[in-house]
Amino acid sequence: MTYKKRLALISSELTRNNNGRIFRSLQKLANQKGVALIVYEGRTLGAKQYAQAQRNFVYQFPQKGMIDFLVATSAAVPRAYPRDKFEALFLDKLDCPTVVYYNERPGCHSVQIDSASASAEMVKHLIEKHQYSRFAVLKGPETEPEAQKRAAATLNTLAAYGLAKNTLVEQADWSADGAIRFIKKVIVESRNIEAIIFPNDETAIAALDYINHFAQDKIGKYAVVGFDNALNARLINPQLTTAEHPHEAMAEYVVDTLLNNAAMPKFKLFPAPIKYRQSCGCNNQFQPAGTDNRLFTQEFNIYENVQAFDYQDYFVKLTTALVNRGIRGCFISLYQNEPFQLQEDTQLPQNAKLVYAFDAGKRVALEEGNIFPTRDLIPKTLFKLDDYACLVVNNLYFADRHFGFVVFDLSVGRVQDAQDICANIASTLNTVQIFNNFENAVDRNQHLLKRLTERNEQLSHYNQTLKELSNLDEMTGLLNRRGLHESFNNLQKESGSNEFTIFYADLDDLKQINDKLSHAKGDEAICLAAECLTSLFRKSDVIARVGGDEFIVCTAMNQTQAKQVANRLESRLFKINQQEKLDFKLGISIGFYTFKQHKLVNIEHAITEADKALYLEKRAKKSLPPTD
Repeated sequence: MTYKKRLALISSELTRNNNGRIFRSLQKLANQKGVALIVYEGRTLGAKQYAQAQRNFVYQFPQKGMIDFLVATSAAVPRAYPRDKFEALFLDKLDCPTVVYYNERPGCHSVQIDSASASAEMVKHLIEKHQYSRFAVLKGPETEPEAQKRAAATLNTLAAYGLAKNTLVEQADWSADGAIRFIKKVIVESRNIEAIIFPNDETAIAALDYINHFAQDKIGKYAVVGFDNALNARLINPQLTTAEHPHEAMAEYVVDTLLNNAAMPKFKLFPAPIKYRQSCGCNNQFQPAGTDNRLFTQEFNIYENVQAFDYQDYFVKLTTALVNRGIRGCFISLYQNEPFQLQEDTQLPQNAKLVYAFDAGKRVALEEGNIFPTRDLIPKTLFKLDDYACLVVNNLYFADRHFGFVVFDLSVGRVQDAQDICANIASTLNTVQIFNNFENAVDRNQHLLKRLTERNEQLSHYNQTLKELSNLDEMTGLLNRRGLHESFNNLQKESGSNEFTIFYADLDDLKQINDKLSHAKGDEAICLAAECLTSLFRKSDVIARVGGDEFIVCTAMNQTQAKQVANRLESRLFKINQQEKLDFKLGISIGFYTFKQHKLVNIEHAITEADKALYLEKRAKKSLPPTD
């Protein structure tokens, strides 16, 4: 059968009692109407828990054009979830008819149940039929209108019978954790409570289960009622008295409303008939309901038999597990990105690669490639999305590392089996990736070791080059101060001279050149000064730039030779200023200090003395009258 229309279901955990019934009812009705169902299974939007935030990344998958209708459950999108975020995540992006379960949202159809009437009837039954007078009431989330309707009707009815004053009332949520804390409190405080009213079946079943396993002396002491008529309501002992959700009728209304494309948002309220069973004190016994959970033990245990350190070994074992569990289809894709951690603005990777395909009960051989747009769920070139009646999408992550997603064909099979296999896929693929990275690192290390000998030789050469470069001034190519000291020490040892001269020179009026012309022209003047000094001195002399426009020259010269060199400087400058087409006049002042070589020579002292001589030279220049 080909499915041309697709209904997206935004749901939290499908094995949760009410979620499972919504899913199966919609699946059945959608299939009857020729509509495919795609379930994006996350957790509760807005929840602060680590795992819920990770799971909710799957809600970024639905895309316009692939989804014709949308259904959002209150368990996945609670009333407290902000309207603007809901619209941005689903309505604006998908632009399709939408139904919300148990809530009302602008622009959406809504299906709800008459919780108030059912809750009031439940309380009347406990009082009038069983004569209970001391109650405990656990209220559902304050932010959920459905929970508040049930709690208000319960407490108002108790008040009408004059029993509200001695009623123990506490606030919790829809989950089992709050219920277990509450039943512990009831047991410890021992207020002679006779009947306990829970906001839903999950909390009521959790309390009964706690009593059955951890407080067996209290079995039969309390009448317990819930709300939802969940799958497990008839599996718990005693069977749970509860209010029914007419899921089949609700699903039929939802699918028909969406297919008819009603222009205005419609609201439908369904009655919630009471199912009186043993937990309230009635003697009614019903045939246990069917469940998605396996009620038997299989020898093939997924966690023990589906383990591997490489993809191919794992996929062989996974195929065995899928066949064993009767899963019809399973498609695993990895993002074409490195594994990433979720941030507030993390976007779904654009492309993914299909790495494993199990379709119609058999593994499908894959060629290389198979890269496709992530939101398509499976590659259109290999599989037709229109062929699948029911797909469930889960993202793959482990310890903050998101790396892909899995799509199950659940047109037949148990949700619980798919969830177990999904958890195995996530943990194992994470292990395989880490192991592959480790092996690749080992291979890279061996390759590096092989080249190490060659690199050591190159490194020695590079070190020598770096050492030389570290002694050089980048602008002029002359030595810097570090190189000056090392080269002067070598000069003293190798020249054979007993007398040395230190010259200290700097440019005249460099600041004016920088200020009036530019720093680029100032740099040009510094480089010309370096060339001038290089041409003035011998190759064996040590020349260094030690500051912005300051130069030091170390030579094996006596004082007479030093004066001759200093006198030649002006003629060199004259030639440069005549020959070069400069925007400035190059001027250099120079001073020097000559000393005898002996063991106690301090080059810094010699440099200081040369600097003093330079200072005197500059003062003498400034006292001269200007020349034409």
